[in-house]
Amino acid sequence: MNKQEDITNKKDKIYQLLRHEVIEENNLFTRLFSQEINFNNTSLTLDSTLKDLSLYDFRVDISILGEKINYLFNTYKTLPGVIITENNNFLGVISRRQFLEQISRPYGIDLFFKRSLQSLYKFIPNNPLILSHYTLIVDATQTVLERPLDFIDEPIVVILNNGEPRLLDVKQLLIAHSNIHQLATQLLTDLALKLECTNHQLEELVNVDALTHLANRRYFNSFLEREWKRLQRQKESLSLIICDIDYFKRYNDTYGHVQGDKCLQKVAKVIQDSAKRSTDLAARYGGEEFAIILPDTEINGAFSVAKNLQENLQNCQIIHQNSQVNNYVTLSIGVASLIPSLEETEEILIQEADQALYQSKIKGRNMINVFSNKFF
Repeated sequence: MNKQEDITNKKDKIYQLLRHEVIEENNLFTRLFSQEINFNNTSLTLDSTLKDLSLYDFRVDISILGEKINYLFNTYKTLPGVIITENNNFLGVISRRQFLEQISRPYGIDLFFKRSLQSLYKFIPNNPLILSHYTLIVDATQTVLERPLDFIDEPIVVILNNGEPRLLDVKQLLIAHSNIHQLATQLLTDLALKLECTNHQLEELVNVDALTHLANRRYFNSFLEREWKRLQRQKESLSLIICDIDYFKRYNDTYGHVQGDKCLQKVAKVIQDSAKRSTDLAARYGGEEFAIILPDTEINGAFSVAKNLQENLQNCQIIHQNSQVNNYVTLSIGVASLIPSLEETEEILIQEADQALYQSKIKGRNMINVFSNKFF
């Protein structure tokens, strides 16, 4: 097999994969979205243009709810974005990255899921790269690589001969360019690294609480489930600490929400520093509640971590003049530990730690309580 035949075979495999992926996922959205994917299996040359590539036509009206776009992106993992229209007129584009960045912000889900895209669209910078479908692939690639880094992986709007817009995934463009010119191999590698970095950043945005920079509830749940299954197999202990800032509502009422946020950040820093091992996870559990997951840790070790946490916070001396238990910000802490079993789920550990936290609150707050009503 000569070099040209090898390149042709690789190209055919790429198109077969793209065709199978698009056809399978297209069946899921025919009721909600109008999709039209064009394929051209002619051999790509230096004269090939964007019309020779596969183009996405996911058009949604700006009145559609944000939760439907979330469902679309979650189900169709390769979709780079959607075309936004109003009364069938082109308005712009919302990319996957832009959408995830907005909903991962504090209260992003509450703000945008039950509202139309119009409420989300005004917060998104909309300066898509718009090219004619007659643009040469090599020229389009060069234009993409000259864009600012923050926009280099954003989908391209391709205008057809009849004036209708389509979307082109930058990755598809570079795959085509690599078949046209050997130099594109290096360009594709560079973009792949950029995309990997972007995906990592998006993963952090989705899994990290924006205010405290601790893991959020979503990642807490997935991490706990994963560790439960692992330690279930290894028959080792898994411990959980849940803590709550005492009289935090009074703190907000006294000092205001801006200072309240700063207080949460200071407490989060203490909690993060208390989870010293790389295998531990500190998370914002919700509101003024925090949690620490301690894999391979028995109850005595978990209590020691909770005790250090309590002492470290006391040393910070965050003033709270309207607390009924101290002049400084304090924590009520619940601790639980067990060896995961096949008969139970990780929810039992959460329930036990939560019950221990409840005992700390009803017994006066600013204390540590271990599940099974053993009080320290």
